Amino acid sequence: MSGFQLDTSGEVPRVAPNGDPVIVAPYVWPDLDPFTQGYVEAMFADDATQDALMDEHGQVHHGFSDFAPETLARIIADCERAASEPPSPLLGRQFWEQRQRAMRADHPPLALTLGEDGKVRFAEEQS
Repeated sequence: MSGFQLDTSGEVPRVAPNGDPVIVAPYVWPDLDPFTQGYVEAMFADDATQDALMDEHGQVHHGFSDFAPETLARIIADCERAASEPPSPLLGRQFWEQRQRAMRADHPPLALTLGEDGKVRFAEEQS
């Protein structure tokens, strides 16, 4: 989607691998490495994501701080496994695009949706 600008403000609580909240500082955008930032930017700019997160007026008002904590934790883990050295935003965007085109057998395509709590989640993580 041309002209899309991801809102990178706000924070997302950290969660432990078992899903429990972690009592440490929440994630803020600069905590993400460039690869993961590029991946998230591509994810939100993706037409399918835009459609899934669009309101009744055709606007997308969701950004970084709207991630469900477990969704962001999964994104970070996936990017850590897929990142090459040195991580860059371009490579993160390529990873998302390859994943969505089913070009990564180790990382199948994903769909984003809004959970009942208004947080951005992967479709299979509905809560």
